[in-house]
Amino acid sequence: MKNDNLLLKLLKDYREALIELTTEYSNFYNEDGCDKMKKLYISGKITGVENYKELFDEAEKYYTGIGYAVMNPAILPEGFEWDDYMPICLEMLKPCDVFALLDGWQNSPGAKCELKLALEDNKKIVLYQGVIR
Repeated sequence: MKNDNLLLKLLKDYREALIELTTEYSNFYNEDGCDKMKKLYISGKITGVENYKELFDEAEKYYTGIGYAVMNPAILPEGFEWDDYMPICLEMLKPCDVFALLDGWQNSPGAKCELKLALEDNKKIVLYQGVIR
């Protein structure tokens, strides 16, 4: 009797894990069975941050390494005004499933604007705290 209960519990746990895995698996494939890579947008403070390119690149490498296709606004060329960048950044964000905030985003009007759109579009929001070395 005790072994039967244990077996039933194990089967129930296995079933729940299988449902969770199947759900997660389906997020990475479209209805034709082709890969559907998750798309992620990186957001953070750029203006006034000397090493912003390195910070964004580090986050991009991390997220690419765990299987995301990454939109990184730090690749845009320098020399334009904030008002020139924001429409481009918001368009980069639109096709993404996940929105990643870098440390210091709270001090960025642009990141706040992007976060507003991410919330309106019901995107998954994650905080990137940097790679621990």
